Order: sequence, then structure tokens, then C-alpha cells
Amino acid sequence: MRRGLTPSQVYSAFAVALVVIIAVCYPVRPADFWWHLAWGRSIAAHGPWVSPPETGFTHPEGPFFDQPWLAQLAMYGLFRAGGPELMLVVQGVLLGATYWLLLDLMGRRAGGHPRASALLFVALVIPLSANNWELRPQSFAYLLFVLVLRFVTARRLGWAARPWTLIPVFVAWVNLHGSFILGLGLLAIAVVVEGVRTARMRLGIGPSDALTVREWSRLAGWSMGALASTALNPHGLVVFVYAVRVPRLLAAWNVCIEWNSPSPKTFWGAIFSLGMLGVLVLLARAKKRVDATDLVTLVLFLWSALTATRSVIWFAFVAAPVAAEALGSLLAPDDTEEEPSFGGVMVVALLGMLAALVPVLRHRASTGFSYMATPIAAVEYLRTLGPESRPRRLFHDEGTGSYLLYVAPEQPVFIDPRFEFYPEAQWRDVQRLNAGADEASLLAKYQVDGVLLRTATQQGLVDRVAADPAWRQVYRDDDAVLFLPAPPPRVPRDG
Repeated sequence: MRRGLTPSQVYSAFAVALVVIIAVCYPVRPADFWWHLAWGRSIAAHGPWVSPPETGFTHPEGPFFDQPWLAQLAMYGLFRAGGPELMLVVQGVLLGATYWLLLDLMGRRAGGHPRASALLFVALVIPLSANNWELRPQSFAYLLFVLVLRFVTARRLGWAARPWTLIPVFVAWVNLHGSFILGLGLLAIAVVVEGVRTARMRLGIGPSDALTVREWSRLAGWSMGALASTALNPHGLVVFVYAVRVPRLLAAWNVCIEWNSPSPKTFWGAIFSLGMLGVLVLLARAKKRVDATDLVTLVLFLWSALTATRSVIWFAFVAAPVAAEALGSLLAPDDTEEEPSFGGVMVVALLGMLAALVPVLRHRASTGFSYMATPIAAVEYLRTLGPESRPRRLFHDEGTGSYLLYVAPEQPVFIDPRFEFYPEAQWRDVQRLNAGADEASLLAKYQVDGVLLRTATQQGLVDRVAADPAWRQVYRDDDAVLFLPAPPPRVPRDG
């Protein structure tokens, strides 16, 4: 028997390696990076039960509800241990494991067509998912979601499911990210739909392959156990209020792009539209009827994706195995026996080396690690100002606020990425300022005594403030501009 890897295994490895390489090349944006590190630092010092001290001058009274504390603690620990390079390596490992398990599920559902599954994976799953691979707490949840997805599919594939694993999965998930509620949704759909099928079978009007009463009771019992295990977090059952309320709030406010409906007029919105149409065409042409549980899951997650760009990746997860099964039903059985070869091992080894080297190459390509549109040097200059010169009511956007929370906690912030923490009216004012509208009156409204703007995203406002004689530019580089109030004009003395 020859040893090595078959061509199908190499194709699958290439598809997963593509995920890892894209992920470790992903830009590190300031908004959802630095403030999580700041909270992780506070959690490491004081525990998850103590809210970090607030440094803002506009936030409302009351502590911030911080749900993903465990992910923030992990992010901070990784950053301290090895900087963003180590974080990207771990990100690559997490996403590689996640999408390997998803691709394996797709191959099994496709009925012996691993190459077609790998092609579908590259054509459908990667484009629908790639814009959600930032360094953020959500990355820790993807693997858990796929594990639950595989669990609810196990019976149809003849797997020996281990339902007890749901308990540690959800104990970890509820402390890592608010998307744990989506995992509970997968279980709830399976319990309800399979329960209906079981009841119909008992009445003699349903499918003969439905779960027995004992099997359904076991599924329902362990799902209830998973639900109960989510109470093991610092906030108890209040975490459900957070997980449900915040997405609805942000969608209603329409101030965060990723919570807006995907528009086909945008690049990622067009990608989603094409992917959605592709899935629907496959299902319409499939020779095999879609399973009831799959159909309900697909419809509900599609509705979620249609209402928020951030939800597209979850739709991609649930759509991929269903689309693979539909594609497999359209293909002729492939009885060709593939021969493993050592060359396949070499190809996969090279792919692995390339993925591992990318963070190192990124680091050496610059004078240090570069963070996308982050005002690093401007904040360093700001911190050199004396107490009498440093602004106490500094205006900036949420990305700069995120960076200030971590590197300059002594600097009061105007706003940061915690969208649900600041009032909607303040976010509206930020939108108007960034659009260059009524900047004088709005800055006066908040008694601003300093303006720190990012040139990549606020150039219009930079130009308007620079033209205002009330302000003087004290610092400028390629990333940011800092303005302070201009000194009052000197009045000549009489005589």
C-alpha cells in the first residue's frame, strides 16, 4: 500500500491553506482590536467581574456590559506573549481548523465528491466569509459553531454523536462571544423540526427515517443541558438580554456598517447576492430533496444575513453543507480510486510553510508591524504634551478611541467602538462631523478643545478644520492630523 496523500486530499488542503493565508494577511484595523486588548488587560488585573475604569468624557453613567471577557483575556495574553504576529498565527490555526471541519462536512454531505466540495468551498464559502476574518472575539466562536453544526448533522451521516461535548462547548462560547445564541438556535431548530418529524412518524403519516422518541428525547435533553450551561458566566442569564438586544439596537440605529443590510451596490454585498443566488440555483436543480431541518435552518440564517452584513458568515456556514449535498446529487458517482503519493505530502507541506511564514514576512516588510490607519505617531506626540497643553475634550472617531483606550488610558476619549454604550444622538453627530457638516457648532456643542483626525477616513473634516481660523495644526503625518485651539489674536495697545 502506497503512502502519501491523494489528489482530493491535496485539493482540500489547498482550499484550507487559502483560508489561512488570507486570514494572516488580513489588515489589523484599530476599531475592533485595541479596545478589546484594553479590556483584556483590565480583566487580567482585576477579573471579569470588575468593569475597567472609564476614561471618556461623554459616556453615560453606569458600567459597560462586557460579555466576551474570555476572548479579550486570550487576545491580551497572546499580544503580550508574541504581539500581533502570534495573534495572527493563532487566528490562522483557529480558522484553519474551523474550515477544515466544515470542508470535511461538505465532502461527506456531497456523497463522495471531495474535489467538487473543495471547488464549491473556494467559490462559495471563502468569498462569503473572508470579510469577517479580523482579529476580534468573534474569531473564537467560528470553530464552536461548526462543531455544533456537525453535531446536529451527525445522525444523517451515521456518526456516533457525543452530546456531552455540547456542555463544554457552550460554557466556553458564552464567555467568548455573543454568537453563542446562534449555536442554541441550531439546536432549537433541530429539536423542534425533528420533534415534528418524530410525532408524524408515530402517527403513521411521517417519514420512516425520523428519530425515535428515545433518540429525540436524548437530543432535547442534551440541548436543554447546553442551554443551562450558558448560565456559567459572570453575568448569568442577563447575557441573553445582551445577545438579543445589541444586534437589534445597532440594526435600528443604522450607525454601524456591518449591521446594515448587505447592498448589491457594494463589493461584499454583490458577493453575497451572487452566493445566495448560487445556493438557491443548486437547491432548485438538486435531485435530492432538502432535509426539513436543513431547510428551516437555511431560511432562518438567510433572513438574518439579509438584515445584517455581519451575519453573512453564519449563513455561509449553514449553506455550505446543504449546497454540497445538492451539488453531489447532480454529479455522477465517481468510482475512480485515487492513488496516494509522496508528492501530495510535499505540496501540503509547502502550503503549510507558506501560511506559517506570512506573518513573519509581513513583519519584515515594514519597520515593525503596521496597523491599518492607526494614528500611532500622532498619539505618541499627543502624550508628549504637557498637562496645560493636552486637550481634555479631544474629538476623534471610534477607531482612534479604541487605540487611545489601550495605549493612552489617561487621555479622556470622545467615543470608541462600543456602539451600544454611547447614545444614538452622539453617533449621529459623529456621522455629521465625518461628513464635514456643521463642524463648528458640533465641536462647540461638546466643548471640544482638540481634534485628532485620521486622514484615511476623515480627510473632508481635516480640510474644513484646517480652514477654520479657530484651530491650528500642531502635528501631521501620513495617518493623522492633530489640531489645537488657535491662540486669540493679539489686540494692539492704544498709543
